[in-house]
Amino acid sequence: MDVNQLKKLILTMNPNDFVEEYIIPKSYAHFSHDQLDYVRNKISEATGISISENEIYVVGSANIGYGLFNKKTKSGQNYEAFREFSKFSDVDIAFASSTLFDKVWGEINSYANLQQFMPHRMNKLGDYLVYGWLRPDQFPKDVRFNYFDKWNDAVKELSREKILGRRKISGALYRDVEFIKKYQTRSIAKCKKDLELI
Repeated sequence: MDVNQLKKLILTMNPNDFVEEYIIPKSYAHFSHDQLDYVRNKISEATGISISENEIYVVGSANIGYGLFNKKTKSGQNYEAFREFSKFSDVDIAFASSTLFDKVWGEINSYANLQQFMPHRMNKLGDYLVYGWLRPDQFPKDVRFNYFDKWNDAVKELSREKILGRRKISGALYRDVEFIKKYQTRSIAKCKKDLELI
C-alpha cells in the first residue's frame, strides 16, 4: 500500500481492528517468512527456549512499510513521520514468549531482592513492565543475567547476518501477544489522533 492508503486506513479504522488486520498477521512488507524463521531458530538456540511461530512478530516500518512517528536520533538527525522503509531502517522484532519473559523476570526479581533498598529502581524498567514489556535498554548495565543476556546478545548478533541484510535488528520482549496488541493499538490511536490534527 502507498502512504496515502495507509493514512486513510489509520484515519477510518478502529485502532484495534487496524492492529488485528495489518500488524499481527504475518505478511510483512520488508521481512520474509524465511527471515523470521531464521531469527526464531537463532533465538531458540541461544536461549534454550523454543520460540514458536506465534511468539514472534515484526512490527514497525519493516512490517507496514512506513515509520509512523517523527524520530530523532542520538546524533540529532530528524526523521519525519510516514517515512518509507529504506536501506537505513532497522527491523523491530517483538517476542511474545511467556516462558522466556518469566525466566528474565525471575532474574531481575532475584537481582532486585539482593539490593539494599526496596523498591530498587532500574532505570525505567518497571515503568515498561506494567505494560507487559521488558525493554532491553532499561536493564542494569553493571550486571550480566543468564536468559536476558543470551536473548539480547543473540538479537544484537542478528544485525551481522547476511540473510537479514546486515541491518540493525532491535528486539522487545513481551509476556504474550495480547501485550503487543495493546501497545500497538495505543500507538495507532496516537497516530490517528496526530493525523486528525493535520
